[in-house]
Amino acid sequence: MYQVHFDILKRYVKPADRVLEIGAGSGRYTKDLAIMCSELTAADLSSHQIEFTNYVFHIKLALRE
Repeated sequence: MYQVHFDILKRYVKPADRVLEIGAGSGRYTKDLAIMCSELTAADLSSHQIEFTNYVFHIKLALRE
């Protein structure tokens, strides 16, 4: 299923786009989106999920309350 969603993202997300990802979860698509667009804002209710994404994918997402 990942590849199907990834192919859809590649079709619609352009390098100059600013993307808002709601419910980023474990960052499955966050890591790809960070490369595909010019600016990414990822949100999740769980600060643990954002910290996990930062740690596993070495992406620096800011925690905001």
